[in-house]
Amino acid sequence: MAAYSSLRSNSRLSPLVEVLTVIPMVVPGIAVGIGYFHLFHSLFKSVPPLDPMVNPSLYLVLAYASRRLTYTSRPIIASLQKISPSLEEQALNLGARALRVIRTIILPLTLNPMLVGVLLTALHVSTEFSVSVVLAGAHGVSASHPAPITPVILGALTYNPLSIHVMSALLIATLVASITASVATMLVASAIVSGLGLKGVLVLARGVRV
Repeated sequence: MAAYSSLRSNSRLSPLVEVLTVIPMVVPGIAVGIGYFHLFHSLFKSVPPLDPMVNPSLYLVLAYASRRLTYTSRPIIASLQKISPSLEEQALNLGARALRVIRTIILPLTLNPMLVGVLLTALHVSTEFSVSVVLAGAHGVSASHPAPITPVILGALTYNPLSIHVMSALLIATLVASITASVATMLVASAIVSGLGLKGVLVLARGVRV
């Protein structure tokens, strides 16, 4: 929606929306992690389920989503620039509402760029280090306090450098699982939202070039 509004909206805030989708690229992960930790720890210190010291999972998801927003939005913006606004105008003139236009025209035509964005995001999130270490911490490698894959690998290599081959295999398996799950989720969600069904979405994913 951020990509669509930055190109199709006539609001003066549209350029600001596009800038906001790029800013996360220039903010260091350590700064994001420290900022999230101090902000939410001070707010929810007395609420353990929401305290990042006790439960960092929620804030890891928020940090990953905010930091990697650019990888998802930029391919979609590039694709939207190639789609003629006349397609949307004709649909609106025929009585379609804005949400239906997005669901039946924009979504199918930007499916491939969205898949590219999902792949890039999955790759970067799976190997995210700075935010993971700051929010999860070294203490995160335990049965009672699970951590992302990067602190697990860091802790294992610190105490047993000879486990590098095992850790490499674990990282590759994590990347494959992350990419597979992300693409499958994206295809299923697109099939449900667009109403084309999974078969129709797969045909679009293979054949549409915008």
